[in-house]
Formats: sequence, structure tokens, C-alpha cells
Amino acid sequence: MNWIRKIGIIDIAIVVIVLGAVFYLVKPFRSRADVIKNTTPIVYTFETKAVQMEFINQLEFGIDVYDSNKNYYLGKIKDFRYEPYREKFEDKEKGVITLVEYPNLYTALIDIEANAQIENDVILVDREEIRSGLYLPVKGKGFASYGYIIGIER
Repeated sequence: MNWIRKIGIIDIAIVVIVLGAVFYLVKPFRSRADVIKNTTPIVYTFETKAVQMEFINQLEFGIDVYDSNKNYYLGKIKDFRYEPYREKFEDKEKGVITLVEYPNLYTALIDIEANAQIENDVILVDREEIRSGLYLPVKGKGFASYGYIIGIER
């Protein structure tokens, strides 16, 4: 009975704060089984510019792609194609803008297939929001680059 008299309000407040902190830290790591069931397959096109042929040779169908900053899973490579890298050049003498090809540089267009959660026009692939125009650093087995998402197909 003597130990009840020694418990004060401050002791109770400390226990409540510790329990609240534990709950706050554990809550994001719980499994979300109900959210995983509502996935829709999508294909989005990722464009990376000014890459060399060594980068393109590393691309293979079915390779997993991840966000290289957050290490979130982004999907699998469904298809890829490349074309010569072109940049705008302003010819001031003639007053025209032309596209000039750079030797040994290419633009790679990578189609990535993923299962996405779509709610209120927000597309999430493993906690990463996918939207057109998003600047995204990506990595896979044997390659890493950055670029933009230029198209999404549902």
C-alpha cells in the first residue's frame, strides 16, 4: 500500500507519454492487408535523357525498378526503346531553332508495369505517388538514372 502513495501525477504523465510515443512509432509499420487488395495494373513511361549505350545495354525485360532515393518499389520493365538524343539549338544568323543530335548520347523511354492503388485520382505504387511530369531517380540491377514520367496508362 505504501507504493500507491509514492506514485505521483508526474509518474503517470511519463507513462502515458511513453505509451503514446510507442503507439505513434509502431502504427506506420503495421501491415495494410486491406489496401493491398485494391490494386490496379498500370503502365507508365519513364524518360531519361543523355544516356550512353552502356546504360541501354543494361536494360532487360522484367527487371525490378526502384526509387533510388527512398528505395520504394516502382514496378518491372515491360518494354524499352531508345532514340538519338536531341537538344534545341538556336541559330541566331538564320533566326531558327533546330534540333541537333549529339553523338553517342541517347534518350531512353522505359515502360514500367506496376500494381497501383488509385484513390481520388492519386496513383500510389508502394508509397510513391506516380503522376505525369514527376522527376524521379530510378535504379535497377546494373543501372541508375533520373528522368521524368511522361505518360500513364491505366
